[in-house]
Formats: sequence, C-alpha cells, structure tokens
Amino acid sequence: MAQLANATRRHIPRQLTEDECGRYFGSGDCPTLPTRFEAGIAAESVRPVPPLPGRLLEPLPELAGTRVTMFWPAHADAEALGPFSEEIDRFTEETGVEVDIIDFPQLDNWITAEQAEGDPPDIATAIPGIVSDLGRRGHLIDLGEFVDPEQLGADQSPYLVSLGTLGRDGSWPADRGHLFAAFTSIGVKGLVWYPKPELTRAGRDVPATWEELTSLSTELKSAGETPWCMGFESGPDSGWPATDWIENLVLAGSGPETYDAWSSHELPFDSPPIRRAFEQFGDVVFDEGSVVGGSEGAAQTSFFDAQRPMLDDPPGCWLYLFPTFGAVALDPSDPGRTTDTFPFPPMEGQPQGLIGGGEMIGAFSDRPEVRELVRWFLSPEHGVESAEQGLEFMSPNRNFDAAHYHPFLRQQAKVLQVALSADTFRFDASDLMPPPVGDQLFFDAMMRYIREGPESLDGVLQELDDAWPDAG
Repeated sequence: MAQLANATRRHIPRQLTEDECGRYFGSGDCPTLPTRFEAGIAAESVRPVPPLPGRLLEPLPELAGTRVTMFWPAHADAEALGPFSEEIDRFTEETGVEVDIIDFPQLDNWITAEQAEGDPPDIATAIPGIVSDLGRRGHLIDLGEFVDPEQLGADQSPYLVSLGTLGRDGSWPADRGHLFAAFTSIGVKGLVWYPKPELTRAGRDVPATWEELTSLSTELKSAGETPWCMGFESGPDSGWPATDWIENLVLAGSGPETYDAWSSHELPFDSPPIRRAFEQFGDVVFDEGSVVGGSEGAAQTSFFDAQRPMLDDPPGCWLYLFPTFGAVALDPSDPGRTTDTFPFPPMEGQPQGLIGGGEMIGAFSDRPEVRELVRWFLSPEHGVESAEQGLEFMSPNRNFDAAHYHPFLRQQAKVLQVALSADTFRFDASDLMPPPVGDQLFFDAMMRYIREGPESLDGVLQELDDAWPDAG
C-alpha cells in the first residue's frame, strides 16, 4: 500500500487544494500529506467518490509492462550509474514501467545529427544549450501538458523554469510558452574552498562580501602566505575554470539582470560591467605573490591538482574558486574537515547570487509511461540513492530532503536553497552561450588573457564579441 501511495505522492509534491479534496474525498476538508508514506499504513476499501459539479474524474492509466527508452551518458561517470540504476529499479517497482538506459557518448553532438528526426529515444538529459536547440527545432514535446510550470517554478525557481521554456515568439529563455525541458540535477560552481582548521586557528572570519574576500587575500599576502590556488589546464578544454571566475564576478558585481543580459549577448563582452569583471580577475591572477606559480603556473596546472597545496602543512595556498565536484578529487575524509567552502560573495549593493551547472530532461514522445517518468525525475523522490552514495548529485527541487546528502553537501544545499528561493541562482553562462563561443572560444580567450597579460584585454574582448553569431 505504501508503494502505491508514494507513487501517487510524486504527482502531488505539495498539500492538496480544497478543489482536489473535493475530487478525491468528496469533501473540502484536506488532510496533511507526509513527504513519504511509511510501510504499514492503513488502507480503506475502494469506494466511489462522486465528481464535483462540472468536473470529470480521469482514471489512472495502466502502466505495468510499458517501456521507456532513455539516453544517458553512463560512460561519462561509471560510478554514478550504480545508484542511478537503483533509482530506476525503484521507479519500475512502484510503477511497473521498464526503463531502457542507452549509453550515448555522442549526445553533445546529437543536435546536428539526423537521428533526432529519425529514431529518437523517449527522453534524454543534457545541459540547457543542447536541449534548447532541440526545443527550437521542434523535437521536444510540451511538458506543460502534464507538468504545471507555476508549481515547477515554486519547487525549483522561476529562472530555472525559464531556461526550459521557449517563448511563443521563439525567444529563449522565456517566462511563458512551450516547456520543452526541466532541470533534474544541479551542481554548485560558485564556491570558494579554504583550509578550515588553519583559517580558524588564524582567527580569520569567512568572508561575506567581495570586499572582505579581497581584504583577506591582502592580509594573507602581507603575512607571507600565498592567497590563491589556481589551475586552468584541462586538455582541449583548458580555460573553463577561468570562465567561472568571470561569471562569478559578473553576478557578484552587477547582479542577475546584467548577468542574464550578458549571457544572451544583449550586453557585449566589451561593455563596462563585463570588462570590469575581467579586470578584477586580472587584479588577482596578475598580482605578484597572489597565486601559486603566478599566472604562468596557473595556466599550466591541472584544475584537479590546483587545490592540493591547500592540504599541505602549512597550506601552500588558502583560497580556491571551484565547483562542488572538487570534493571527488580529495580524500573522502577531507571535505568539511580539512577543507570547506563558502559561496562566492557579492559586492556592495548586490544580493547573494550563486553560479551553477546542471542537466535538464526533455521528452521526444508523449505517452502515459513517459509522462510518469518525467514527473518522477522532477519530484523530490528523484536522486535519493545518488545523494546517499556520492558527493556530486544535488536536487533542483527545494522539497528534496537534505538529510540524504553527504554531511559536506548539506551546507552547499543550504546555500543552493537560499539562492533558488531568492531566484538569484544563475546557470553557467558559457554553457548558455552558442557554440563555438561558449564551449571553446571563451575558454581559449581566457588562456590568452592569462598568458599575455592585461595588455591583451582589448583584443580578447573584441575577439569574443566578433565571434558571436549575431555580430554582423
């Protein structure tokens, strides 16, 4: 009985309305629903409930034995496949829907392939830039036919819903229109890592503003310490960690509206707020003694190795801007004990924002079993196994029980909750920009800036603006 109740609860991740109580119980009196029903709950005999005037009750479809195909890049993270498969098994047990997971390494390039029109899966997950292109091409169904966009915005945030919405005039992101995709996972990127016990022993507070952060950096340098760890080498994708610096500085210094205008090129790279962010980054990376190995060393150091000097005794560096998944490069006992994080702080007059990444789900077919799986992905039930077994999954659903997270991630979850509630969470801008600007040219431009120094900034900004598709 509990399995059936929990399967139904996913459809209603909130309390019932008076109208719904009338539909289900024949009364306007509403009981309080728990987040999850425990085993052994009492059940009443089935009895008919007369429909309210003007309303028809729709029977639930029979889903047992149906199948859904799903593209998922399992090859990219084999360890994550285990808990994900456990979740799918639980979904199948509760609904009777079989899910065929198809590993598709070329998913990122699939938007240019004929397969999108020929033999697509039922659903697929990808970053917003990819699914938005599929949405524009008309390949994805309107999830708004069975998912309430307003409720989704309350569960996640209006901004996240806008990234999955194509306006009726073809605009994207949009507040209203065709809901072609929705977020299933979130990763926080706007975090500054630091050596926790050493900072505490030094009697220094965790910075709450950009001004306090720069003051801390100056104090550390004056004490003969190297404030910043930096590493931008990542093979053909070298430079992406430096784009995170620009994104965080734009959001922290100019706020969400300016950030949105820049990510869509309504504001060019060579505009005052964006130029200022590049210059502020330059003030850190080109300042002698502020970065381990200087700017040249940062350009040659792998992003996964850059944090390691922080674990030395005494720390070889004290501050490192990097996403949550930096925890996977450390000993499992390090995060939260020897190292910790705080959100990249805002500048004077700006709200606390948060940069992150994530994946969205889109559907190519519209059948009852497909709808059921999509709704499950968007519910607070999705991600329980993944959260309990790793340090990477975070739910975009604010109703997700944070007790399932690793203790280290619970702190990040609180930061994420605040940003989603205030609608100041913003997606990684380079992932929103059209290729090849966002997925290569921005990376390359950052490496050029780091290697050639402040005098190269004019050329770097002009190059990025000229490369934008709408640039004449």
